Amino acid sequence: MLDLRLKVGNSLIDVDVELTKKYYKEQPLIKEDCSCEDCAFYVDKFSKMPFEIFKTLKIMGVEIAKNLDSEPTGVWCIRNKDGSVEHCQHILKVFGKIVGEDKIVCQKKEYGYEVSSDFVQVSSEEIDIELNLSLVPHALWRN
Repeated sequence: MLDLRLKVGNSLIDVDVELTKKYYKEQPLIKEDCSCEDCAFYVDKFSKMPFEIFKTLKIMGVEIAKNLDSEPTGVWCIRNKDGSVEHCQHILKVFGKIVGEDKIVCQKKEYGYEVSSDFVQVSSEEIDIELNLSLVPHALWRN
């Protein structure tokens, strides 16, 4: 049952929030799949930043601290010597349908990061999301 319609970028996605939540309840925690400091930092600190995409994913029923069974290495995260995140990539999934399209590509600058999220309709009821966050050099910051 598609119970939520959200605007993502300039497009619409109909989401089955309950099915998405049920799916994530069965997925392992990132920190269960990987015990490295980078994954722990992503879950404990970085994923709690107020990025718009994190808020949108939560509304859709996605649990950011969870890892898909199909992605056994957890989130891919590169940090600088000072501990800040240089780049991270996380693959996620929601159950639903992109309205009238097969793919949505969103890019935005927030909090000094280029945030890119690709939503791809991979089956009639599944959408894969590739989320990339890359630190933008200070000279290029413009939100």
